[in-house]
Amino acid sequence: MQCKYTKSDGSRCRGFTVSGSDYCWRHSSVVKDFEKKSASSRGGRNRSLIPVNLPQIIINDTRDIPPLLVDAIQHLRNGEIDVRLGTALGYLSNILLKSYEVADIENRMEKIEKFIDEKLYKAV
Repeated sequence: MQCKYTKSDGSRCRGFTVSGSDYCWRHSSVVKDFEKKSASSRGGRNRSLIPVNLPQIIINDTRDIPPLLVDAIQHLRNGEIDVRLGTALGYLSNILLKSYEVADIENRMEKIEKFIDEKLYKAV
């Protein structure tokens, strides 16, 4: 449900209500001021969180990407990495997968072309 708080410009807050209140966490009297300040502070720091303690994952082929994604998902769920970092890992993993697929298709095409050239050369 949408928060019932009305801003100074007359528009309503677009936040979702907290349990037991008609207001979001920021405008609710249920949530104490120090909790609001603490949550705001943590949010600002978490955005800059780039962990240095993540294990290195070597990617040599497509089989190495699923473990990377599983690891990133677990770190996201545990709040150990920023959502933007998780999004970037997913995006870059997708690009890497596509590049492996293209390279595989190119290798197959080269083999097919070589096979056809050999057959045509022998037929002449």
